[in-house]
This record gives sequence, structure tokens and C-alpha cells, in this order.
Amino acid sequence: MLGEVNQDRIALRKGVNQGIISLDSVGTYFADMMRDKIIPYWYGTPWDFNGYTDEPRRGQVACGYFISTPLKHAGVRVNRYKLAQQAASNIIKSTGKGAKVKTFTSIPEFTDYLNTLPPEGLWVLGLSNHVTFVSREKGKNFIIQSGYYYPVSVTKKQLRFTEELKVSDIFVLGELSRNKGFLKAWLNGERMQVVGG
Repeated sequence: MLGEVNQDRIALRKGVNQGIISLDSVGTYFADMMRDKIIPYWYGTPWDFNGYTDEPRRGQVACGYFISTPLKHAGVRVNRYKLAQQAASNIIKSTGKGAKVKTFTSIPEFTDYLNTLPPEGLWVLGLSNHVTFVSREKGKNFIIQSGYYYPVSVTKKQLRFTEELKVSDIFVLGELSRNKGFLKAWLNGERMQVVGG
């Protein structure tokens, strides 16, 4: 699996360098690859505040490690320990220069904005005491996370059913699959600099 992802990354880089593949297409590939090839192995992995497993369904994983470890498995060159131990806003800032970062103070304000975004993509969302992936699929919004509410494991839920959002008073959304700086760094195998670490 990881070998296949690496081969795809190399082919995409070649296509971008030749001008036959756009960074938008790379972003679509990245979001689909994360959702379809990397993250599904993690579903059911138990959440624990101190969890840091590198292997899906073996051990436990905290929310920050659920962001950093799948990114590492996707070929992002990052110190997963340092990234996972940062505040959510620093995790988002670490994903690349030029990323659009938006901050909201209510769920309606956040979801109204989310619904103006393209119907497909992957973002990172920082909450008061939590960090998740946000996935838009055919215009529907999902949270993919290692969550501390039932079932206390890695899950994918429709955004409106995610308890962790209901107890947050801040929502910081950062681009991932539409972040050209992040995508270029991933394509070129550049090391991600961890902000705050």
C-alpha cells in the first residue's frame, strides 16, 4: 500500500513538472488517497489521550497522533511525535506556507463557511481541545477523528453528529488537499517544519 502511494506520488510529481497534471488534480488524488487507502485502516483504533501507536488497530491513538501518523503513512516527511504534540492551530500552520486558515466561534458560522467550499476535499480542523480531519464528499461534511466520545475510537461521522464539535468554542480550519504549498512539499519529499516544535 505505502509503496503504491509512493509510486503514485513520484508519477504525479513528474506530471506536474511536465505541466500535464495540475496541483488541483494532485489535491484530489491526495484527499482520495487519504480517505480510501490510508485512513480506513485506522477505523476502530481506540482513542486514548496518551495514545501514539504507529500501527492501525494496534494500541491506542490520541487525536493529534491520528493527524500526524496517517500523514506520515501517506509519505509526508514529518516528525509525527512533534507534530502530534502541538496545539491544533500549530498543526494547521505546519501543513504549509500559504495555507488558508479560517477561524470561527460558532458551529453555524463554521458550517455555513464549510458549505461554500468545493464539494470534495480534505482539511484539518482545530477545536478547543481537539484536532480532526474534515472531509467533504459530494458536498456532504464528515469528521474523521480519533474521538473521545462514543465509540471512543477512530471514526468517520457526519459533521452534525460529532459531539466533540458541540463542546468547542473555537473552530480553526486549515486547507490540506487544496494547500498548494503542502502539496508541492509532499510531491517533492520535503520535510514538514513543525511550528511550535
